[in-house]
Amino acid sequence: MAAATPPSARLTDEENTAVDAASWTPETLAALANALEVDVTPLGADGSARPSRTIWSIGVGADLYVRSWKGRRAVWFQDAIASGRGEIAVTGGGASQPVSFEEVDAAAPVQSEISATFLTKYAADGYASSMNEQGPLESTLRLIPR
Repeated sequence: MAAATPPSARLTDEENTAVDAASWTPETLAALANALEVDVTPLGADGSARPSRTIWSIGVGADLYVRSWKGRRAVWFQDAIASGRGEIAVTGGGASQPVSFEEVDAAAPVQSEISATFLTKYAADGYASSMNEQGPLESTLRLIPR
């Protein structure tokens, strides 16, 4: 897989400063990491909201991650990579946060912890193991608050 340009590299200087300065509040990170489902809404190149998609999220340390069950071919994933920006919200209401999307290399050491966390959090769901297959693994995104 070719290395993609990190979304933060595509942001303006002002947006990069916001990404560097932003951090999760403990409450928001916990709510989004612990929610069974979240809605991700990427922004289009013109800044308009693209269609939302309900997905799974997990927290590893002070970071929040998502994967696409359909891998890199999912429309929401392609929109997220194209703009590098969007919003994530607890499905059904609750915490929400504007975010930047950063691709995580499939060979990155953190991937094993992300995979283990998906298996633990969603153990009761029959699809949990599929989130650790190659397609979803290659679609791992770290969400950075902005």
